[in-house]
Amino acid sequence: MKYPNIFCRLLLASVFLLLHGASAIAAEERGKPTQRTYPAFQYSETAAEPVIEYNLVHHMLAEPDPEPLLRIYGNGRVHVHYPAYMTRAGNYELQLSQPELRTLLRALATDGIIDFDPAATRYQRQQFDAQQRAATGTLFYISDSSDTVIGIRLNEYQKGPGTARVLNLKKRFIWPDLKQDARRFPRLREITNANKATQRLDTLLQSADLVKIR
Repeated sequence: MKYPNIFCRLLLASVFLLLHGASAIAAEERGKPTQRTYPAFQYSETAAEPVIEYNLVHHMLAEPDPEPLLRIYGNGRVHVHYPAYMTRAGNYELQLSQPELRTLLRALATDGIIDFDPAATRYQRQQFDAQQRAATGTLFYISDSSDTVIGIRLNEYQKGPGTARVLNLKKRFIWPDLKQDARRFPRLREITNANKATQRLDTLLQSADLVKIR
């Protein structure tokens, strides 16, 4: 009559060990650091100020509109402003999810907008321009010049593992005639990548989900 008691105790002990082991594994998993994805960043998820701004400044206009074409806030709200001289004049909005906003920010960082070095890129452009003039003997001139302006505000930014974390980052990318330079100098990676960034933002400007608010 003792055998059933022994079997019960063995069964209970086995159940205890299984539960204890599972509990220990879960505790160990909770203690593991979360895998950090790079580029890494943090921003305020509120509507207080834009995380991303995008604008085209046309030098031929006597009175350019000071309001940016595109503003994206930390809560995912996208505000589009078409100036009075454009066909779709007015203000529009759409909503991005947090994953969509983070994907966009990571793409802009990968495109090099945050780490863009204007002095080094201007020097490279001058070298390519000189090579083209020597080869063709012609000068290139743009009559209706415009500046591409992209602003990014982040509470924290880290380009990659082992790099320094930048706090309260406020990056302002400005480049004249970006689209033309991307066509003229396809080997200038910094410019072609920056042009990819503008194409991402242009997609939002043309989104079918935009709703006119006024």
